[in-house]
Amino acid sequence: MKFYPVWSDSMGAKSFSTVVDASGHRIFIDPGVAIMQPSYPGDRRLHIKWADEAYNKIIEYLADSDIVIITHYHHDHYLWKEGDIEYYSGKKLLIKDPNKYINDSQWDRVREFLTLYLKMLYEVDLESMYISKSMSECIDYVKDYKIALSKDFGEYSERRSELLEKGFKWFEGRCRKWSSSPWIKELNEFNIIFIDAKSFKFDDLTLRFTGPLYHGIEYSRTGWVIGVVLEYLNKKIIYSSDIQGPTIEDYAYWIINEDPDILFLDGPPTYLIPYMFNLVNFRRTIDNIKWIIRDTNKLKMIIYDHHLTRDIKFRERVGDIYKYASEYGIELLDVATYLGVKPAYELVK
Repeated sequence: MKFYPVWSDSMGAKSFSTVVDASGHRIFIDPGVAIMQPSYPGDRRLHIKWADEAYNKIIEYLADSDIVIITHYHHDHYLWKEGDIEYYSGKKLLIKDPNKYINDSQWDRVREFLTLYLKMLYEVDLESMYISKSMSECIDYVKDYKIALSKDFGEYSERRSELLEKGFKWFEGRCRKWSSSPWIKELNEFNIIFIDAKSFKFDDLTLRFTGPLYHGIEYSRTGWVIGVVLEYLNKKIIYSSDIQGPTIEDYAYWIINEDPDILFLDGPPTYLIPYMFNLVNFRRTIDNIKWIIRDTNKLKMIIYDHHLTRDIKFRERVGDIYKYASEYGIELLDVATYLGVKPAYELVK
């Protein structure tokens, strides 16, 4: 099983595009790219140049892929424009369920995407794929996060309780939407499979998918993502998607329990401190990755990129993690460093 990081934020454009070759299949996980935020050093022409380079590289690898995984519907994780749809032709798409555990913006985005996909590749209207279906039960998974809920947050505990209460009310609103809106039926005849909490075999390759994980903290308004586990000949790769750290302790436990050989882990969004990402949650991410490093047995390498490397000073913020990983014999690398190219965060200093 071989893996190829195609592009990520350390190379100057938002992406976490990754290819894995195993058992005669090429699996492309999250083939998407978005231009870096305006606050990132360098002028807009440079940002556009990096995004264009990423796009071209993604198209190159996508041409040889037969399986495409989309873990969620942020634009840096899938190609979504009308001119991009042709690149999905002839491929099996394994995508996050568009009907539940999805926030409002991604609900709209996936419907726009599937409208184009069905119309351009199959001459079918998405509206004809709608069915009336209500959820039998809307599960609040936060209540199952025993490790996170039992953690002592000291002086922050009262504020955390307030935020969890507000978050639950937001979640209830999403449940009402999922239960009252038309669903998209299963699209297997169009080479699309919904993946949440499912497992698939492709020859000797096993693909396992988590249930919905929050994109960051509990009740994150940015929605849910799906983690990917790839197993082949006693080797295991985890692509954690966008769990930001991980911030939630139970997600760190999931990774430890899986004990992968290779871990693709997006780091905390330190560029958002303190306005949209507070120091309490930042410290959680540090503790959680140390826990992963310390308690896994087979782990040899962490591809540590995306979100984190949007901050050109990220090494100053998480520097002790690199030393900690080295002490346990684990390589901790951003994508640019892994590929042996000059990282964008060094080019713009």
